[in-house]
Amino acid sequence: MVPPTVPMDVFLNLASGAGLALAAGGPSRRGMAVTLVFHLGVFVPLGAFLALRFPDWSWMYLLDAAAMPWTVPVALALYASSGLAGYLAGARLLGAARRRAALGFVAGGLAGSAMVGVVGMDRLLHVGTLAEWQSSTADLAWQDPVWRVALPVLSLMCVTGYALALAVVRGPGRG
Repeated sequence: MVPPTVPMDVFLNLASGAGLALAAGGPSRRGMAVTLVFHLGVFVPLGAFLALRFPDWSWMYLLDAAAMPWTVPVALALYASSGLAGYLAGARLLGAARRRAALGFVAGGLAGSAMVGVVGMDRLLHVGTLAEWQSSTADLAWQDPVWRVALPVLSLMCVTGYALALAVVRGPGRG
């Protein structure tokens, strides 16, 4: 698993937020609170580490993020707001008894994230500056010692955090 980049995260967070709405069974304060806690407590800190350590990679070399200090707060705001937007969209669809549409919303978010990943695979597999990527001198991600440690740790933290969020949002007695 490759930790997603900002362009992938918007889609992924829309899906994860809607997935939490589905797990909650519809609109609820608990579902919204868990969504916010997961995105602000897990996804935003992980994204902050990646955006600070690998700024140009985090934006898939679409801009010179290292030279633009505003990219980190923008990325973090996108992480949190897209998760909440996903929850609100999923909850609204479920509130209107449109479960299939809510499932489609989750699937669409996951498909969007996967498409960005497939189209930008070369950008995901290299870490470095925008100039290094443009000149084909950026290291392969697994050659970077920080990346080799960060990949499994961040992936495990994200998956575990989401599993816990799903368990909490479902609450006791919901199987």
